[in-house]
Amino acid sequence: MPKSALPIPLRFNAASTATISDDNHTLSYSEFNQCISEYHNTLAEMTLSERKLTETVLVSIEQSVHYLALMLACFGQKKGFIFFASTGKIPDRLSACDRICLDQDNNISLVTHKQIDTQVDNSASQPADQSLAMSGKLGFLSSGSVGDPKVILHQAPSLIANSQNARHLLPLSDEDKVLIPVPISHMYGFGAAALTSLCSGASLQLTLGLNLLKWRKIENTCHPSCVFFTPSLLDAISAKISYQHTLKFIVTAGDCVNTRYLRTWADKTQYWLNLYGSTELGVIGIASLLHDDLLNEATEKIEFTPCNNVHVYCQDEQLHIVHPHAFVGYLNQCVSLSPFKTGDLGHVESNGRFSVNGRADFSVNREGRLLAFAQLEMELKKHASVENVVLVPGPKDSKGKTLIACCEGVSEEQLITLKQTWRRHLPAYAVPSELKIVDPLPRLANGKLNRKKLEEVITHV
Repeated sequence: MPKSALPIPLRFNAASTATISDDNHTLSYSEFNQCISEYHNTLAEMTLSERKLTETVLVSIEQSVHYLALMLACFGQKKGFIFFASTGKIPDRLSACDRICLDQDNNISLVTHKQIDTQVDNSASQPADQSLAMSGKLGFLSSGSVGDPKVILHQAPSLIANSQNARHLLPLSDEDKVLIPVPISHMYGFGAAALTSLCSGASLQLTLGLNLLKWRKIENTCHPSCVFFTPSLLDAISAKISYQHTLKFIVTAGDCVNTRYLRTWADKTQYWLNLYGSTELGVIGIASLLHDDLLNEATEKIEFTPCNNVHVYCQDEQLHIVHPHAFVGYLNQCVSLSPFKTGDLGHVESNGRFSVNGRADFSVNREGRLLAFAQLEMELKKHASVENVVLVPGPKDSKGKTLIACCEGVSEEQLITLKQTWRRHLPAYAVPSELKIVDPLPRLANGKLNRKKLEEVITHV
């Protein structure tokens, strides 16, 4: 596909043997392009029909090649389209929007929200400026792990440019077979994984519910060269990986990756690449973990290389980003777009590379020291045998906010041992004052920790 233009409908070029698959279907690139074109024309006809679509249309997304084609068919339309996981909850403020999905024959089906959920009050009118805000734009519904989900708006050319930007740091080619078990309804699965792979002409395999058994089947039948993981998927696969099939690279996403798997994967893959990004900006930077001497246990800091023309700087210990292909804003919310304040604590080196210490809002000031939860959680897991530990702020004392450690996969007897171990290895100000068992930790449908729910749960533990 040309880099300088955005053809409507979109078309992707690949070798004749490249395919795009899911758990039930396999399409050639030619068939996939035809599918995009047909969906694009259907959406255009629906816009002009007597039953006109609302100015903002919700698009229910499932993990399939036809839904991926539907997302790409929304590029260049005059309406605004918001993508969300079919299992996700639709915010009340979007209750008056039409919704489209695919029927059993993979044809576009228009379903009003009233037909889906009769409990929702559809009398609420759309904000007056929504038509102007959404015209021709594409939105992603954030996970809402903290607070209410936001609708993050992009221009279609920026999404393409974002993926082209990521290609400069991802060793993708038209010879690769890419496994994508992460949801395409989110920016990581769509913008970083699927769209970047399509722009490279690689073969794609979308899958849902990846576990060790399914991984072994895919590994033996599809022989992927690249896999995009979430931390929870990496947990499931790393336990008992085989060495029959070596990967070209794996990709993870997140600021603080648990590096305990590095040695496990060192002989399994040529590269381990970790993305730092957001739904607002797409891919901001990439770290090559296996090539940054992180197998040396003394080296813990992960440094990211910014994508082309992306400028990262630090102000008041927080990362700020100037990104050429950023989002255009939130639906009906004002925000400063450039520079964009990520809300992450970090540090920028003189060579332009940067590191991330965790969320600024997931931190406490104790004894005059700023403790970032993500960084401290890694330290806690390193010094003790605990499956997972998550920190939440506790009540204040004379030294500042206290820390509560929520532990998964431990017994009551182990809690005392855990605290004693942490006291031996960590300074007093970094040791949680209270330990609680929360098993399992609450998670969202995409596998992310649901911190909002966790704060509710611990009040009853």
